[in-house]
Amino acid sequence: MSADKVSIITPFFNSYSHFIKTYESVTLQSHENFIWFVIDDGSSKDQKQKLEKLIEQDRRIVLIKNNINKGAGEARNQGLLKCSTEYLAFIDSDDEWDADFLKIMLQEIKNSDFDLIYCGYRRKYTSYSDIFLPSRTNNHHNILRGCDISCLATLLKIPENFNSKFGNLRSRNDLVFFYDFLKDRKARPIKKVLATYNILDKSLSRDKLQALKNQWIVNRVYAKNSYILSAFNCCSWALRGIVKYFRL
Repeated sequence: MSADKVSIITPFFNSYSHFIKTYESVTLQSHENFIWFVIDDGSSKDQKQKLEKLIEQDRRIVLIKNNINKGAGEARNQGLLKCSTEYLAFIDSDDEWDADFLKIMLQEIKNSDFDLIYCGYRRKYTSYSDIFLPSRTNNHHNILRGCDISCLATLLKIPENFNSKFGNLRSRNDLVFFYDFLKDRKARPIKKVLATYNILDKSLSRDKLQALKNQWIVNRVYAKNSYILSAFNCCSWALRGIVKYFRL
């Protein structure tokens, strides 16, 4: 493994107009030692051609192609199979990192005893923006009652026995990954804002009813919790989400 080299994983599906800013935010990182796996998840021919033309400008980018759309979770899993570095990060095709994101996150994780760290980020909506700053340490149990961890704002060390996978749900597939990864680990919050989460009008994160349904599935199917514990976790998740996403 190359010292301090980071694998980055991004699922892409017909999002070229937004991806241009993502591309710039990654390729212009002050920490330049990375390999970026971009998984084209069954995009249209026109979108594929635009994507290919853009990323051929940087040899650090590896394009993985799907003939059909498999969903963001499965696309990320394909990227995970290619990782052979010490560190791992994720960014979606419509989000952005600050120029020193990798540099600062690497400094933080190397100076800690944690295998996963996560920072704050701006939430940019169509008409306004605000900031989310994490404050609590997450673990295997409390993550199901409200997860402060965002793929966008995460850096983790890849362990030797690494086999965590994303779920096949359209939303909350990242919760499956972090729930599994944190079985014997803890995640430390970094109280710095280092990224921008663009919440689009058609974003899956806006469909709260579907997210609640998938939250239940994660509890019952993946975590195999009882009905009572699953209900408690989902209620806690919903209440924490109100505090997190709505201005009271």
